[in-house]
Amino acid sequence: MILFKRVLTLLSLVIACPPMQAAQPSRIVAVGDFDYVNVGQSGYCGERSEVPSTEWKNILVRGDEQVWFRMKSVIHSTSFTTTCEGDYSFVPAAGKAYIIRFLLDARVCRFELFRVVPNSDPVREPLTRAEPQSCLFH
Repeated sequence: MILFKRVLTLLSLVIACPPMQAAQPSRIVAVGDFDYVNVGQSGYCGERSEVPSTEWKNILVRGDEQVWFRMKSVIHSTSFTTTCEGDYSFVPAAGKAYIIRFLLDARVCRFELFRVVPNSDPVREPLTRAEPQSCLFH
């Protein structure tokens, strides 16, 4: 009888507590003269996917989890060629939208992150440059 009561108590708790739902996805838009963008959420050395340029305006990631990017842009001018690339990460809030922008300013490469704010200007957010790591043994 005691076991039956414990099972009923446990069952009532399971019924009373709805299952945890996954966080809403976050949307990221990559703007600028990129040659490629890849994205992953399984650590620096974890699996990443190259995002086709047709999807740079609608990159969906899991919200509230760190996301890693590798971005590259090669700029050709009549007087110089500059390659800008790097690994970056941030934690997007669930259900929010972000803009990652690439600029070449006086031959200085800049990758910037902004959070979209409805009916207002985007707000600059920190974008962390990830130090290169060897992923051979991961």
